[in-house]
Amino acid sequence: MTALTATAAEVPRLTDPVLPKGPLLDEFGQSRIHEWPGRSRSREEVTARLKSQFEQAPRQAWPDGFSRWGGCTAIKLRGTGFFRTHNDGQRWWLIDPDGYAFWSAGVDCVRIDTAAAYRGLEKALSWMPPKDGPFRAIYSGRDDERTSINYLAANFIHAFGPESWYERWSAIALAELRRLGFNTVANWSDWKIAARAAFPYVRPLDYGFRETPKVYREMPDVFDPLFEKEAGSFARQLEETKNDPAFIGYFLMNEPTWGFASETPAAGMLFTTETCPSRKALREWLGRKYAGDNALSAAWALPVTLDSVERGRWTRPLSPGAQKGLADFSAVMVTRFFRTLTDACRKVDPNHLNLGIRYHTIPPPWALDGMRTFDVFSMNCYESKVRAAEMAKIAALLSMPVM
Repeated sequence: MTALTATAAEVPRLTDPVLPKGPLLDEFGQSRIHEWPGRSRSREEVTARLKSQFEQAPRQAWPDGFSRWGGCTAIKLRGTGFFRTHNDGQRWWLIDPDGYAFWSAGVDCVRIDTAAAYRGLEKALSWMPPKDGPFRAIYSGRDDERTSINYLAANFIHAFGPESWYERWSAIALAELRRLGFNTVANWSDWKIAARAAFPYVRPLDYGFRETPKVYREMPDVFDPLFEKEAGSFARQLEETKNDPAFIGYFLMNEPTWGFASETPAAGMLFTTETCPSRKALREWLGRKYAGDNALSAAWALPVTLDSVERGRWTRPLSPGAQKGLADFSAVMVTRFFRTLTDACRKVDPNHLNLGIRYHTIPPPWALDGMRTFDVFSMNCYESKVRAAEMAKIAALLSMPVM
């Protein structure tokens, strides 16, 4: 590395990169300065390959033993017309709309997902078409600056033209998934292409909640009347897919930030939010457990009053007793949080599975009761292998399948 310098001023942007071997990328988006087996050599070769894949796409089926939804034809149960869960006494399954056992094997980000920032690196690119011509769609970026370029999209536009390239990409992408034995268009994808093709898919809901105040990280004030109102708006996203049999289910959110904290949501709320309806609810909850300030102080081993729990800036360290009490109330908050969202979603869409929140690990005990509102516990795994013991533990704790 070069020497590091700390500066208060904005670092000047790179405008003239040193490129002793010339541009780094060719017109297809490949490296110009490396060689490898299978490297595309000409525009004609790339176009011919894409057209061949498109011609073969309608004939590309799942491997033998797959149902029309990608389920396992060897295991037949009751079909309901939608995906559902089932426990056969030994393990949990998803069941496809026709009643076949379904093991979801999917790929995230099924979309033209190769846009790369090029600002200041124009010299490194061999080919940049005009931004307002037939290749307009290959440019993207914030605030209409359009400072990212997508060569995968460009290759499809070259092959199929600016009007039909995306439709042709969709057909090829889904055919490739079938060929490889994948049966789910997974999270953060262009799920509408799967819906049109009756290919099983999941979708993430947009977790906005811009009106309801936050009490700790992204945990909304679940006792604020605005929360229930916004939950109804949140659920209306499901209107367009509520009758689609190819739709497996929805993720409420992804890895909520309060789940990574060393403190519970209620404890975090004490330190970050001076007054709010949830702190008022905490005071009322504690008031039902303890007969006044003296009893609360004794339980928490702190000089504390119900008034100080309800409002004001909290600066004192929390005793083990206080942490236990706040963990118990965090369970109340989380249960109210997920129950409200789940009820709102099921009111709009009673047909599809609530796939949870894609938690990053085994949840702490105070979060579990709220998660019993899910149909499936979804979990992100950052290890080289799935932790089977963790999967079994959470499936047993919640009595639901794990995705």
